[in-house]
Amino acid sequence: MPTSNVEGGHKCASRRPAVPTSNMQKMSLLQRQLVLVILAVLSSTAIPASVVATDRKPTLLRIGKPPITATLASPIDDGTLVFSDASQEIRTEPGELVGWSTRQITKGRSELILIDGSRLGIDESWTGKPSLQFAEGFFNVSTTLMGKLRVSVDHVLAIILYPGLDRLQRTRFVDRLIRQEDSTGLVHLANGDVFNGTLLSIGMSRTGEYEVALQLVGLGENHTIAINRIAALTLHTGTIERGAANEPRAPNPGEPGVLASETLAAGSSDYAALSKKENPRDRLIVGLRDGSTLVCRRIRPRGDLVQLQLACDIEPPETHLREIVHLQSLSSSVVYLSDLEPVEYRHEPYLDIPWDFFRDRNALGGELAARGLHVTKGLGMHSASRLTFSIPEGTTTDFRPKRFVAELAIDDLAAGQGSAFFRVYLLKADGWELTYSSPVVRGVDEPLPISIDLSGSQQIALASDYADRGDERDYANWMGARFE
Repeated sequence: MPTSNVEGGHKCASRRPAVPTSNMQKMSLLQRQLVLVILAVLSSTAIPASVVATDRKPTLLRIGKPPITATLASPIDDGTLVFSDASQEIRTEPGELVGWSTRQITKGRSELILIDGSRLGIDESWTGKPSLQFAEGFFNVSTTLMGKLRVSVDHVLAIILYPGLDRLQRTRFVDRLIRQEDSTGLVHLANGDVFNGTLLSIGMSRTGEYEVALQLVGLGENHTIAINRIAALTLHTGTIERGAANEPRAPNPGEPGVLASETLAAGSSDYAALSKKENPRDRLIVGLRDGSTLVCRRIRPRGDLVQLQLACDIEPPETHLREIVHLQSLSSSVVYLSDLEPVEYRHEPYLDIPWDFFRDRNALGGELAARGLHVTKGLGMHSASRLTFSIPEGTTTDFRPKRFVAELAIDDLAAGQGSAFFRVYLLKADGWELTYSSPVVRGVDEPLPISIDLSGSQQIALASDYADRGDERDYANWMGARFE
């Protein structure tokens, strides 16, 4: 086995002084109304304030082919996706696609998490009307991009309301929610208190308050809580009578060093396999402009619109093709290392602080992000560490990988600091070989793409070693690490 080496390293508004009459004040009533209409139209097409925009060029990734800059042109009913670059159309078969473009990162909006792992942005209405209601077993949701949806409670895993956290804390919080294995639902208040209870309703009360009605376990009576006091609600089998004999269990996203069997990680949560009759890997993750992430069976063309069919059989209203900003295939033609059980993991502390590795998260348990590239799959490690996997020898789909592909980077949470060497070792018939060694990768560097031939190899070891300044903020990301 190879060894890792150390190398070289709300506030009241203040009074303002009087200002000259503005152009807006000089306008006639008709002119002002026209301006307001234009602003309303523009705001309806702008990226929501809760989304972290990225200006990276949309890159198309296909198995065995070099990355190219391309835009999504249209889907075809048979599952083929058509992209276009500056000179041609590029038809991509379902089993050929790895991914396209980078997903949007949300900063703090409310969202609905479905049992298939889809995450829908809930519209924050300025009219004061509830954007989320629940009664008689159904949620009525106003989404940011897809209008109104009616969703059965059977399809809902959790609702994120007002967690009041930064991005890292929010990711950790949501991951903990999804890992809950309690037989009853949990009410998470913004002050940190947690209660077991059954959800009864969500909506406006007779007094005009936006409330959640619950029956709390052990008290035997109904209670109402103002919705702005609730950080999240988790819904499990014991919460509401669902009548499902084989309810998918809560998966384990972002958990250090732990693989949840029969789950597929994507986005910021692991996606439960909903049916043993279907291959859960034949899915397409669709990222929308508002940060929503949908796990889809297929995308159907509808003129200038598209119809998405979610893995949990929900068909939301048609949406415009331009709202799709990210695609990632879960095709059986690609195996992500974060979905595999490692043979071995070792970490050599620089001082005395041990670090575990994370699946589909960075070394701190946050979302994988580097220099505007946000990915749903990958591995997060800290120097100096080494993670070993067996290379698949073939499955029922006769998958035998030919290459290992990834992008190497220091995570954005290092704030431009941190540095590491990335190395790849392959176990061949005559022992371990150092197959790839990177230059120093620093927090200010763009992600470094690698593609390594696996011919004659039995195992692969990924090592992240110290570079500058010891192990300070060495949040090493193996972004999109996969076998093709």
